[in-house]
Amino acid sequence: RKQAPFSSKELETAKNKVLASTILAAERPSNRLFTVGNAMTLRGRYETLEQTLDKYRPITLDECMAAWEFYRQQPAARVTIGPE
Repeated sequence: RKQAPFSSKELETAKNKVLASTILAAERPSNRLFTVGNAMTLRGRYETLEQTLDKYRPITLDECMAAWEFYRQQPAARVTIGPE
């Protein structure tokens, strides 16, 4: 196995930040309503806060490493908008 560009401790910290941010965002009524409307419009179904959090909790370092390997090999593009 290759050395990951991040540690398991960094992964846990990142997951905790995402979970905390998601929970805090759900505290505001306007955010909850936007989330429900957006989910129904895009996917035709609503996912509870707990269901959303359950998707992040099991992410492993191996899964992150596989995603990192995949995306770092993808061609990059740069777009610049403005005067010449």
